Amino acid sequence: VIPRTADDRLGEPTSLVDDCHALGLEVTPWTFRAENHFLPAELRSSADPAALGDYAGELTAFFDVGVDAVFCDQPDLAIEARDAYLGRQVSRG
Repeated sequence: VIPRTADDRLGEPTSLVDDCHALGLEVTPWTFRAENHFLPAELRSSADPAALGDYAGELTAFFDVGVDAVFCDQPDLAIEARDAYLGRQVSRG
């Protein structure tokens, strides 16, 4: 859906979500985790691999490309990120 670049940053989204939706399929990527070790480089909060980084930032990138759902290890944080994302969508009109 969104590959990582050679320097472990988020790359350009692929057409996978649009292609799947055109076929009537839903897209549910996995597994999202909030620890720096699992996040793209630009969303890490520190060099500590166990510290929590910008999990909402990664999820927002995937929501922006239109994924239908996500699997995650911290569902409470994912729900917060989703609700914040949907709130921004409503306020944009």
